[in-house]
Amino acid sequence: ALSDLAANIEQQFENGAALADVAKDLGVELSSTRPVTGNGAVYDALGQTAPAELAPVLPTAFQMDESEPQLAEIQRGQVFMIFEASQITQSATAPLSEIRDQIETSWRLAEGLKGAREAADRIIERLGDGTTLAAAMRQEDTPLPPVQNINLTREQLRQAGQVPPPLALLFSMAKGTSKKLEAPQNVGWFVVDLDDIEAGTISRDDPAFAQAKRELSLATGREYSEQFRRAMREEIGVERNETAIEAVRKQLTGEN
Repeated sequence: ALSDLAANIEQQFENGAALADVAKDLGVELSSTRPVTGNGAVYDALGQTAPAELAPVLPTAFQMDESEPQLAEIQRGQVFMIFEASQITQSATAPLSEIRDQIETSWRLAEGLKGAREAADRIIERLGDGTTLAAAMRQEDTPLPPVQNINLTREQLRQAGQVPPPLALLFSMAKGTSKKLEAPQNVGWFVVDLDDIEAGTISRDDPAFAQAKRELSLATGREYSEQFRRAMREEIGVERNETAIEAVRKQLTGEN
């Protein structure tokens, strides 16, 4: 019955019925959103988004014309939505008076990020001259967050789950080197300085040895097989029947 009702609604829309008229016949109440952008954000309200129920139909809404209602199946066979784009504003630069605060915030963030990168470059240059990280940071005019000393094993890092980008960089660096890394969401820069690397130790009866042996055995077997096939091709030679190969390809892909 619900499917029949949905088909009837679609037929009414195709015949030019208005959204309000169909809603009245169904006995449902229409609601309108404030202007939203393609990513679901409310245009004139920073941080606000469109209701979550609209997420499935937003991509479609931004391909529609004004006042051409449609029906969408939100949950298969259970939930349907009727909707329309009642007003479409073409993309254009907003008046400065409406977005002055956003422009000022973006400019401050951009300038701050630029200054942070320059500071990171100066700190790395001092580290290259033999200065400690803490001392190199104290030479900056702007107060900086304190140095975070990290002493981790690779196993501890693996158990931590999601690895922060600075730690991932730390475990890919050489001893005595320094690197900079842009922080997520353009909020600054990290300076990563690796003082020392201590090689781990493992006992002979550790299960890791047996696991590594199995993995190496599989890799070695595959490599020997590949070398054997390559040697046969080079020693004996290989002839290819391109006509037969093409015929099989067409048969497998369904070509005439």
